[in-house]
Amino acid sequence: MMRAARSAAAERGGRLVAIALVAATAGCRARPPATAWEPGREHAAPTAPDAAVPPPADRSRAELARAARDGDPRRIAVWANRLAAAGEAWPEDVDVAAAVDALDAGALEAVWSQIDPGHPPADRVALRLALLARHRGDDGAAAEWARRVAPDSPIAGRARALARDIAARARDDGVLAVALPLSGPHAAVGRELRAGIDLAAADGARVAYVDTEGTEAGAIAAVDRAVYDVAATAMLGPVGRRAAAAAARRAVQLGLPIALMAPASAGAAPEVGVFRLWPSGEAIAAAAAREAVRRGFDRVAAFAPRDEDGIAQARAFAAAARRAGARVVAEATYDPSGANLEADVKVLLGLDPTTNARLRRHLRDDPKTGWKTFSPDVPFDLLFIPDTYERAALAVAYLPYFNVELRTTARVDPAELRRKHGGRIPSLVQLMGSAGWHHPGMLARGGALVEGALVVDVCAGGADEAFATEGAAAFFDEFVRRHGRPPSRAAAQAYDAARLMLSALRDGGDRAGVAAALRRAPRVDGACGSAEVGRSGEIVRDVVVLRIDGGEFTVDGD
Repeated sequence: MMRAARSAAAERGGRLVAIALVAATAGCRARPPATAWEPGREHAAPTAPDAAVPPPADRSRAELARAARDGDPRRIAVWANRLAAAGEAWPEDVDVAAAVDALDAGALEAVWSQIDPGHPPADRVALRLALLARHRGDDGAAAEWARRVAPDSPIAGRARALARDIAARARDDGVLAVALPLSGPHAAVGRELRAGIDLAAADGARVAYVDTEGTEAGAIAAVDRAVYDVAATAMLGPVGRRAAAAAARRAVQLGLPIALMAPASAGAAPEVGVFRLWPSGEAIAAAAAREAVRRGFDRVAAFAPRDEDGIAQARAFAAAARRAGARVVAEATYDPSGANLEADVKVLLGLDPTTNARLRRHLRDDPKTGWKTFSPDVPFDLLFIPDTYERAALAVAYLPYFNVELRTTARVDPAELRRKHGGRIPSLVQLMGSAGWHHPGMLARGGALVEGALVVDVCAGGADEAFATEGAAAFFDEFVRRHGRPPSRAAAQAYDAARLMLSALRDGGDRAGVAAALRRAPRVDGACGSAEVGRSGEIVRDVVVLRIDGGEFTVDGD
């Protein structure tokens, strides 16, 4: 009789992947029951009379029939075994195989401790315990249980196949598997990321691409291929929150270190080999707040789309601004799919006549054009809008309609401002955008309104932009030489992630060593500037602050 060998992965609160992976590590081998089982007595797990003295066949047959009527799969397995040990087959109308398959590992352990291993369904109990152990990633227990399936059993072939899988999983050939959506609706994204990763592996590193098809099921299958077909030492990818979370769960089960190229909600848990080498919108938003305060803005506001990403980034910006010592004087949201944002902008600016007495009086005195001529009291000196350039440009367009004066590169005439605002000098509002603003389309859509706006991103440089580092310029030139076009920021970030992973692969040697090596990997000068892996298992990099000046993005060195 074997004593249980158990392992557990500690739950990491608030981090999606670590929470999702706890179930993958629960325990697996047989243990003797605390008390003997007797017919009619309730027990947590069934037992049977001493195997050395099998009960009479008629008793076993009767108990088996009773267990089948009760629908108790544990008793069915035990009494079917006792009937077989007495030299008789169980009735055809009792589905013993289904009963065994209905049991979890704990119940199967208890069944095994009380049956005769030389008679069915012992072979099926052993095989199911082996399969459950393999699913948990406990290859040692899986191999032990597989060996207990008799060579002449009808299911011996499945046990041998399982043993071959376990042997294949133990292979570790020093290959970095890269999981990308190389087919399906997101194949273009996969090809662009692969172009960046290919440059990082240009020095002869061993890289094998596995297709996720852009789905959760495909991501799980990609992890299996990485382990069983590629014999990978580690994996980079996949992209997408759901696909990344699904792949991470499977990678932990199979003992494969994995570095996700997905946002923060996919999580990181370095203690079980899960890392995240993709900057999150929340991290960039928090950095934007710190940059705003560093530049002297101390009354800030956030105006975000009402969706998961927008709200998360606005919250991160506000929290970081408060920690840096600024006042967050306004937080508002707008419809991410709407074409008319007037009502939402009024909420941001406090333009409600029922609560704004000055506005109420103004509308009473000028009912016809009052909304157009009212000069609002804008309490913030910087407004952060975390959105894509298309929607951000629309949100910005509403601000001058309500007489919000934006801080642009144009010269400001105080006298003209006073006349425009009825003798008042209004506050000038600095616009600040997230990485989604960093697109040529913002220059065309925003026009003069976004001149002077600050944009916070992790990458700078392009055909018409300055580069933040020499490494970024070198990457750009080589990418253009190979592909005849500039790289996207996604390709640049994938290049940096691959360089970090390949460095850890060289230093770590095997799967166990890669995770440790990644946690101590040196900072790299990459396509998006310098980057390293933090103690949390997530990528840490400096942001780049750009300013829109003269219809171009320029690196702002303020």
